[in-house]
Amino acid sequence: MPPLTQTHQVALEEIKALTEERDALILERDTARQERDTAIQQRDRYYRHREALRAKYGETGTMSESGTQGTTLGGAPPVAPAAPAAPTAPLRAL
Repeated sequence: MPPLTQTHQVALEEIKALTEERDALILERDTARQERDTAIQQRDRYYRHREALRAKYGETGTMSESGTQGTTLGGAPPVAPAAPAAPTAPLRAL
């Protein structure tokens, strides 16, 4: 095979650089797809679990059937809503 000319050598180096860049972009794309698929699987697993808990304990979120009445699905006691704060100064008419 005859020796490559300077133009051919430059073209080959450019092809190698573009190929490496393409491979890096493909790897980045595949990684993003894998992360997205993992997130979708986790979301679906969460919703299936939540629906199973709702089917078992109802929509209220209490687990009265298990003997821990008054707790939320996470096991923490329910928190009463905060009372509205009293205004510090009277409201002026517009």
